[in-house]
Amino acid sequence: MADGLKEALQAALDFEQRGHDFYAATAEKARNPLTREVFSGLAGQELVHMERIQEVYENLDFTGVARSPQTGNMERFIRGVFDRFAKQDRDTWSIDNAEA
Repeated sequence: MADGLKEALQAALDFEQRGHDFYAATAEKARNPLTREVFSGLAGQELVHMERIQEVYENLDFTGVARSPQTGNMERFIRGVFDRFAKQDRDTWSIDNAEA
């Protein structure tokens, strides 16, 4: 079981890294400030996830028992992003990155 658990945690870390890279690249290319801010925040969240996975790994006794890492509040983050930009400003931006 220990080897399978280690492999699963490594796969989770790899997944989060790919997510971070995607979000960071999307943020870098975004011309829309809201899109840039959201994807930058998502990239940061992926780093937090990686830290938490590492915490689980370090606290795992490889019998399948681990303490639960704390969960974040994505809704609060998204609301904060929108609150930083006035509606009037958002209405003037192109929606070129809306598909993202």
